[in-house]
Amino acid sequence: MAAQRIIAQHIKTAPTESLPRAVAFVVKDAKDRTPVTPVSRIDTELQVKTTPILVTRGSRTGLPRKDKQSTIEVGDRDTLAIKIQLARLNPYSNYNILTDRRYALSRSSFSPGMGAGGFWSKLQIVAQRMVKRRHSSSGFFKISWNAVLGALAPLVPSQYRGAVETWSGKEGRKVSASLGSAQMSGKDTSRVSIKIDNLVGMDPKYPTISEIRNMEAHRTLGPALQRAIDANFIKQMDLIAKKGWRDKAPQLRGLGVMVDGNGGSLPLP
Repeated sequence: MAAQRIIAQHIKTAPTESLPRAVAFVVKDAKDRTPVTPVSRIDTELQVKTTPILVTRGSRTGLPRKDKQSTIEVGDRDTLAIKIQLARLNPYSNYNILTDRRYALSRSSFSPGMGAGGFWSKLQIVAQRMVKRRHSSSGFFKISWNAVLGALAPLVPSQYRGAVETWSGKEGRKVSASLGSAQMSGKDTSRVSIKIDNLVGMDPKYPTISEIRNMEAHRTLGPALQRAIDANFIKQMDLIAKKGWRDKAPQLRGLGVMVDGNGGSLPLP
């Protein structure tokens, strides 16, 4: 905000346009910096084996399919993937308690009349589905920023709106709009501000799951957002120095910001 105030004194763009744009770039950068869980790690922890399905004809013969389809081997009864399904069948298992019974399975409708063979066969199928869902949600925290970007899109200048909507997953992976919000206040004043919220882990319907997700969100999303803010600040300070707007450097020092002798920014730790 210190850098924004300096820049605002030297440009013609209104704060109601420049601030939403800057925030959108910061959130996009935070999204890019949010790590994704490797599929290999998921497979190792669940003790399963994933093999890509290869193309059998044409110029791409022998290469993995573009749709990334694969076969999943969940192994025997001792693998974690199978043990999780058995826990889902027990309404009083620790797994069901820790997940608010959201993923519980009904034993009565699981494999009626199919015998032991049918039971274990269906168990394998259900386990494979779970593994696929975990593969597809490996970037859950990363794409949670899509909801924030979607909420920001109506606030940014029209020439940037299309880009922000694309960043929000309009053309790709979307998430529930309830996972993010953006509110601008002081629109008709000189003190404009934007409040954004990434609401991962705030679902009251599943409190135990939400608490775990919220802790992970603070651990993962917080640092990603802070690094994005730091990087954006450095860019803005470099712009201030490049444009010769160094007369405001004393104001920054007064705010505790490190500034070099020429009014430019120093690298943040």
